[in-house]
Amino acid sequence: MSSTRIACLLLVTVCGAAACTDDPTDPPAEAVEVTGYITSRGNGPAGTYVTYTVSCTDVPAEVPIAGRSDAYANYSFELPPAAGTCEVVFTDRGDTLHLRFEAPAEPGPLELPHIEFWRAHATAEVINDAVVVDWTSSGGGINGDDVLFVASALDGAGQTLWEERTRGLRAVIPLRAMVVPASCFQVDAEVTLAPGVSLRERLQSNACPGPALPEIASPTSRGAGCTVSRGGDVVSYDAGCPLTNGAIERDLAAGQQIADAVTIHLGIERYLRAVVVVAPGGSGPIDVAFSRDGVTFEPFKRTDGRDYVMLDAISLDWAVRSVRLTPADPSKPLRLSEISIFGP
Repeated sequence: MSSTRIACLLLVTVCGAAACTDDPTDPPAEAVEVTGYITSRGNGPAGTYVTYTVSCTDVPAEVPIAGRSDAYANYSFELPPAAGTCEVVFTDRGDTLHLRFEAPAEPGPLELPHIEFWRAHATAEVINDAVVVDWTSSGGGINGDDVLFVASALDGAGQTLWEERTRGLRAVIPLRAMVVPASCFQVDAEVTLAPGVSLRERLQSNACPGPALPEIASPTSRGAGCTVSRGGDVVSYDAGCPLTNGAIERDLAAGQQIADAVTIHLGIERYLRAVVVVAPGGSGPIDVAFSRDGVTFEPFKRTDGRDYVMLDAISLDWAVRSVRLTPADPSKPLRLSEISIFGP
């Protein structure tokens, strides 16, 4: 074989082994190398394999990121730098964990905190005039004073009727708080693991379907008229008010639910027991005022900014004809779904 032919063969062999590119000086693409460890209650592995999917605000949805943990409960995946806010959804034996974190702007290793499936059960039972939802932990997992629990009452379509937030291990949902009887009660646990890293788990539920609920009297305000003020315009409903019709509206922008002020007209003077406000759009604190004549209003109370509020045990020595709601911050409009007003 000639020396020229040997040189050509050597050139081809070396280039193939090095996976030549058009510009061999280009460095390989760098990424954020994410690693972590996931266990179950009692500090054991969560399962033989835990599946997960990853989504980030600044990564196109058509670029799927998914995988499985190994037999030792380790998981790993890569992200491009500056991927935004990312959420990893872990699934194991019907349970899911949502881990949210802020992706770093620079490439390099990122070790996420150790996480655990809590695997607690939620139960619900009717006690007096409320549904008591409780849950317990059998060790391990995300429990403690730093955990926020959200207990939700859902209708048959899975829409949230009411929610209670607590750092304890039980929640009380008044029957009057639910616009329609709930079909299911569920609990989510949320905890911050580190700056910019949070975890949420939906607890296993023995309350879906929930317990049979007793019938309660309809609110005094059901079907009442209302006046809605928005952007200088005032719309009055003698009947058919979208805020007293007993329906939980989710597309708030479609109707009159976004407003600068709302007044519910009860028609005649009535003594009041409770006012229930469903404001899932995040209205912030709301000022509630009462009127004897529908003209002059007396401030009653400012809510604490929750989306689901019940002002109970109202005790006035005078009857009320109208109830007005206005945002505590005038620059932040009301985003309401339903208002229920009960008599004694």
